[in-house]
Amino acid sequence: MFGYGIAVALYMTQKPTPNESALTGSWVGTLEYRDFSNDSRFALGTLLRISPSKTKGRLTFRYVYDDGPSKVIQDSEDVTFDFAKHLYQSYSSPTATAESSVIDQSSRIDEHGFGKLVLLSKGKENGMDVDFRETISVQPKQLKMLRESRLPGQPFLYRHEYKLSLVSRS
Repeated sequence: MFGYGIAVALYMTQKPTPNESALTGSWVGTLEYRDFSNDSRFALGTLLRISPSKTKGRLTFRYVYDDGPSKVIQDSEDVTFDFAKHLYQSYSSPTATAESSVIDQSSRIDEHGFGKLVLLSKGKENGMDVDFRETISVQPKQLKMLRESRLPGQPFLYRHEYKLSLVSRS
């Protein structure tokens, strides 16, 4: 799922408080991703709608990708943050087990929910154990999410990146 990790800090003050206004709304832009077979890159037109989830304490991210003539792909996920535990969680469905990432100490989010969030996790890529790093930048009208992966002990390599502009708040 391309969307995990797209959520950006909704909380970040001395005492975390909700600040969904930094993310909620409609976003438009591209998802650029790396083709692992030949290291080339491809871009898909992307629409993202972020709204409060039906499950308390979560946000829902709904993605629509334009993958060519008459081919539209849709995806969604719910996300949560627990800054006290340095934990980000993504749920592919309301009953799914969470995929978890650690919120790195280098993350810097202001009281309005804007700034940079760095998420670290482990997983599999092409059948191999890898480390993942997601760097998410939130500005009043821009949202960028870069996902990188690496084999243990190797440098991080580009995996995919969302570059989105705010269309409307809601």
